[in-house]
Amino acid sequence: MIFSTIYRTIGLCGVIFLGGCVAKTPALIPLSPMEARSREEAFHDIVEQTCPVAVDADIRLRYNLMGKELSWPGTLQMQEDRFIYRAIDPLGRPLFMVSANDAGFTLVENQDAMAYSGEWDCGLRHRYLPGKIKPKDVVLWLSGRLSTVDMSIRRVGMGSEGDCCWFVVDYNDSMTHYVHMDLATGQVSRHLLYDATKDEIELEIGYSNYSVEGESCQLPGKIILTGSGLTGEAVISLERVYSRKKLPEKVFRVVLPEYFQVEEVK
Repeated sequence: MIFSTIYRTIGLCGVIFLGGCVAKTPALIPLSPMEARSREEAFHDIVEQTCPVAVDADIRLRYNLMGKELSWPGTLQMQEDRFIYRAIDPLGRPLFMVSANDAGFTLVENQDAMAYSGEWDCGLRHRYLPGKIKPKDVVLWLSGRLSTVDMSIRRVGMGSEGDCCWFVVDYNDSMTHYVHMDLATGQVSRHLLYDATKDEIELEIGYSNYSVEGESCQLPGKIILTGSGLTGEAVISLERVYSRKKLPEKVFRVVLPEYFQVEEVK
């Protein structure tokens, strides 16, 4: 077995994208062409604004699997196309760590003195994240933001309860993205990745408790992640933000003790 049961479930997501009950795409009420165009323009203005490139924060990860909740405090540093997550136990001792960038990932299990390393696009990673998701997507989504690269809006509408606005977005990544955004605050409350070939929402991200009302580039204080591929639910709570300034590269460097074993995974 490559990872222990827990680490296999949460490890490669680092940030932890986990599955749960199967959700459905929202039924949208169409807007008039003029209303849709106005809201598309507002959407573009929000997602194209310049925001800090980095986050250095304390977080708490809660993971619910079949009614059993596990919880770890930890630290999360991320910027642009890389992130590193370190979990600690209640006594402050390191439990596990995940570091990833476009080139690959490293997962470290401190208690077993083991590390696992592989290319980001390896088959094992595909078991935890939809195929074309990259570390830069992870960084943006955990910041409550969206990429503008290859983005095109296919549809704008209201939800069945009159909540506005839902944006159906295409990124040429084999997924259809359903994004619910409050245009007055610029806050994303839900982001769904729908796979039409499976008729499933592979990943659903829910956001709440944004940092400061009225401030641009706000960070979500609570993120709930579910999806169709795995069983469970992850909740990430932002406990303290130390900085949003660019971080030195050494923050993301993994240096292992000589006695650790390293296994290459595919």
